[in-house]
Amino acid sequence: MMKKVHCQHCAKHIEDRGDLVVVQKGIWGIEPYHNTKCYGAVAKGLSGLLVSGPINSKVNRLSIIFTAIITIVAFFLNIPGVVKLVVLFYLLYVVSIRAWSWFNYERHLST
Repeated sequence: MMKKVHCQHCAKHIEDRGDLVVVQKGIWGIEPYHNTKCYGAVAKGLSGLLVSGPINSKVNRLSIIFTAIITIVAFFLNIPGVVKLVVLFYLLYVVSIRAWSWFNYERHLST
């Protein structure tokens, strides 16, 4: 059974993935918004270090790929182990946030 995904701004049902924007708030918080006016209205008030842009965007996917490349390069270069662990944990964090977004919201919507 598919659950309904509701916008955090207007509380209306989000119909498809094209109309969904998932935003990270805090360290582990993620919230869904409508792509049109809801995210635009809320984005004006979102600022700070712990608030990101859309998790389900092309830019975020490129960021994950870039982070994965940096992680692979770090493991082949002669870099201290602590730096390698920090880069690896950051990669795991970014990938887990993206996976959580898909699991909680995107998989329940039509394309």
